[in-house]
Amino acid sequence: MKLLEDNCLGPAYRYSDAHLYLVLDCLMHEDCASRMRLAEVTGIGEGSIRSLIRMLRKWGLIETSRRGTLISDAGRKVYSQFDMVLADCRCEAYATGLCQYGVIVRNLADQVTDGLCQRDTAVRNGADGATVFVMRNGKVIFPEDTVVDDDYPEFTEALRDAGMAEGDVFIMVGAKSEAAARCAAAATGVALL
Repeated sequence: MKLLEDNCLGPAYRYSDAHLYLVLDCLMHEDCASRMRLAEVTGIGEGSIRSLIRMLRKWGLIETSRRGTLISDAGRKVYSQFDMVLADCRCEAYATGLCQYGVIVRNLADQVTDGLCQRDTAVRNGADGATVFVMRNGKVIFPEDTVVDDDYPEFTEALRDAGMAEGDVFIMVGAKSEAAARCAAAATGVALL
């Protein structure tokens, strides 16, 4: 899924589709958010957040007021098209980086072979690394055939509680900060979509 066009002329964007997703995700879960809060969630500067807000408002995806930024009905529809959800689930045995964050991508387990493509995407987006899991036949599997349920039942229960279901992919991303891990997880999820 690609919403932002590549910028051919002028300054380079300091934000991506992952940042757009993170803003919409934040606004879906919080009634109203300040620019400072959105900068914290996305890990980008307040100037870039102002530019992103201006663009999202122009597209009709958000509304702004003195209280802060709110998601519009059109923004809710766009958000629902991202068939993924951020999940704060981690397993030390599979963790990389100082901080971890994950994303569940719906119904794309068949698109994942060994997880190296997703790991490389995460690293290109600022992560130290990533670990990919899929759910097949009711079991959480570390590609290609290690059943994680047997050794780490608390972790796999947390994944199910976060919404992981048959055919889903969970990408756990590690980075130097939680914001960087969250952003790289969102970027990896968007790339898989």
